[in-house]
Amino acid sequence: MIPNKNTSLGILILMQLLLSVCCYAQHEQMMKGKQVFEQNQCVACHGKDGTTPYNLSVRLDSLSDEVLKEFIKDPAAFGNRQMPAFRSILSDADIDALIVYVRTLSKPDQKKRRRR
Repeated sequence: MIPNKNTSLGILILMQLLLSVCCYAQHEQMMKGKQVFEQNQCVACHGKDGTTPYNLSVRLDSLSDEVLKEFIKDPAAFGNRQMPAFRSILSDADIDALIVYVRTLSKPDQKKRRRR
């Protein structure tokens, strides 16, 4: 069967709709993660953009979401004695949203390029 113009247009519209829904859901989760980041005092150590004084972006690139989730739950298990454990504080959904958000935080070298 050869698709006609109406079928092709319908498929394009459907794809755009699905992409929009996906982007909206991702944005909602990112905003929830930002709220979790701010409400749980992550800003105190990582700064508003995640770069100071403990730079998140450099460390996050090499970690999978699963490893990062376990780290947030129990940083001491990874040798980090400074960051508090969030296992009993945050739900899995909160941690998932937090991971989405922190992955959006800019890296220091990207910020420098933007300022130029």
